Amino acid sequence: MTMTPFEDALQAGQYATIIDGLLGQARTAREHALLGIALLRSGELPQAELPLQRSAILGDPEGTVEFGNLVRLLGRFDEARAHFEACLPTLLDPELQLRALRWWGAAAFAAGDTHEGLLKMERAWHGYVAYGDDALTARVTQSLAQMHAVLGNTPRARLLLTEAIRALPVAPDSAPRLSALKSLLDLQVKDGEVEAARGTLAGAKALLVLSHRRAWPPTWRSARPSSGGSAGPTRSTRRPWKRCFPWPTRWGITTCGCG
Repeated sequence: MTMTPFEDALQAGQYATIIDGLLGQARTAREHALLGIALLRSGELPQAELPLQRSAILGDPEGTVEFGNLVRLLGRFDEARAHFEACLPTLLDPELQLRALRWWGAAAFAAGDTHEGLLKMERAWHGYVAYGDDALTARVTQSLAQMHAVLGNTPRARLLLTEAIRALPVAPDSAPRLSALKSLLDLQVKDGEVEAARGTLAGAKALLVLSHRRAWPPTWRSARPSSGGSAGPTRSTRRPWKRCFPWPTRWGITTCGCG
């Protein structure tokens, strides 16, 4: 398989395709980056570290940014902040600059420096608005809303979350939209808005069902081990479950790596 199908698979959220094609086969900086990003976005954080670190050492810009994001997700916030401080001036792509600034702000906020974290996330949000990509802007809007919710600025958080949910896509990657719905549901429950919370929960449940069906086609769901064959689905066919049900481990500012 040439590199273009792997790049296309990344854009389509077909992470199992990338992992199955590049696991143990990655050689170039870009191949390591694609493999690491696919593992990261599949929720397989420990496995993503080595390919992303290699891609950063070999000079892939996106891999460099996502390595810092992974370090943040693993809870090494000071290391992530130092990484972004060092790499941000070297990035030439405008979107990668904004992505690095977003994750830097998230790392600072998670480390307890809420003022710095909020400022950096606000800068990233303004940059994405100017960049003109609605889906990317919505993801940063969601992160910013979660920060405001943590700081007790509920009206601002609610406004931002509503805006994000309106723009976040249902497919191919529903995890950011689910995360935003979860955050909005938390606020509605906290404020005693029972009917609104029921509506949000119903929308989230419908999206979970749709995501599950997309990630587990009928042939996978009905698969049974043969008498002399495999004991069940392969590692790549098990992996989409983590994308369908991100809430238990990946809904907060410090843990969501979807965007």
